[in-house]
Amino acid sequence: MAGQVKNLKIKGGRFYARVSVPAHLRPTLGKSELVTALGGERRAAMRALPAAVATLQRQIAAAEAKTAGDRMDDLRTPITTADYGSAVWKRYQAMLAEDEAKRDRLPSGDAIEAEQDRLMQRAQAGQIALADPLAVLDASLDLLVMKDAQAFDQSARRAKLDALRADLTENRTHLVEHEIDAYLDRHSLTAPEGSAERATLAKRLMRAEIEALQRTLERDRGDRGGPAW
Repeated sequence: MAGQVKNLKIKGGRFYARVSVPAHLRPTLGKSELVTALGGERRAAMRALPAAVATLQRQIAAAEAKTAGDRMDDLRTPITTADYGSAVWKRYQAMLAEDEAKRDRLPSGDAIEAEQDRLMQRAQAGQIALADPLAVLDASLDLLVMKDAQAFDQSARRAKLDALRADLTENRTHLVEHEIDAYLDRHSLTAPEGSAERATLAKRLMRAEIEALQRTLERDRGDRGGPAW
């Protein structure tokens, strides 16, 4: 019988998909059962039933995730002024450490000079068709990439600095949202979206990133002194 099909409900000659809501989620969803109409034709209803049930189950899964998130938030501590200071300083230090590590990975002057010598030796040995521009370009690609690596990295940092300054002026925070969430998660703190606390943290982190990027550009000019703070 049709009424015995799992998750299928018949009422008034029409068919419905139905999924029972777990007891602990009923206060969240406000009902004990989720139902969606499948129409009045049995064959079409049976074809639509699996997809309809899957959609209802996703609604239950979303409610489960929200409930779990709410429980996590209940265990978290509201962010404080001291936390702002800690977040800013840690982000500033992390960016400078990332910059140091990146510089260590960039080709050194000695490495670039060695690549130039290798290229010259290949040319002298006749291993590069000097009359063919494409062959010369292909042989020189590694050297060109090595020479441009530092300039490309500097350009990327300047672009991010400009973007952060513009966003700070326009009260846009998307560039630091992932940093906010990471800091809150690491320290079991809460600063809900749309709250004044989150806005304050976002602006302070943006200023920390701006300050750190400015320091990296000073390093480009040869200033290897200590932090500006």
